[in-house]
Amino acid sequence: KVTPHVSVSAWLDARFASEEHAHDTFSVSQQMALARGTLVHRYLELWDFSKEKAPEVNAFLSREYPQFREDVEWIEYLGGVAKALRASEIYGVLNDEGPLRRELPLLVSLEGRWISGTIDVLTHANTIVDYKTGAYRAESLGRYEMQLTLYADAVERLSGNRPSNALLYFVDSGQVHRVDVSGSLFSG
Repeated sequence: KVTPHVSVSAWLDARFASEEHAHDTFSVSQQMALARGTLVHRYLELWDFSKEKAPEVNAFLSREYPQFREDVEWIEYLGGVAKALRASEIYGVLNDEGPLRRELPLLVSLEGRWISGTIDVLTHANTIVDYKTGAYRAESLGRYEMQLTLYADAVERLSGNRPSNALLYFVDSGQVHRVDVSGSLFSG
């Protein structure tokens, strides 16, 4: 018997039905939001937080997204993301806690399904950091908290050590939201 496989996003969509996730086709604005999220995640993935400076935006765009290398809006946007992150408490977490494991893939069995996802950052001190682009919306926090609890469950299953902290970092606003991951989604 083959166990169905779903992404973390699809698994969460089934639990948090909303207008945002109700359509099978993406609008242009949803496609742009997805592209922005992908670009920002890659920028943050390549950032060596042990160095004083953020990656130079023009060099990053030229190397990773050459179609945007002269785009003033993208240059200013990423510059603002870097400035907000450096001013945030997240910068200290990413800078001071030793080696970072980034874009950590996971595959975990839950509710008769294999669920796959990617943890943005797992620090040496066993803290999960998840980046969110777009506006901070309180109505999305339940979804994001469940996502980070699932990540904590997966890390515990795979390593035997439950993450002590989980943080959502909203890159556009620089807001940080702490998530209690002490409870588990797994029964027994």
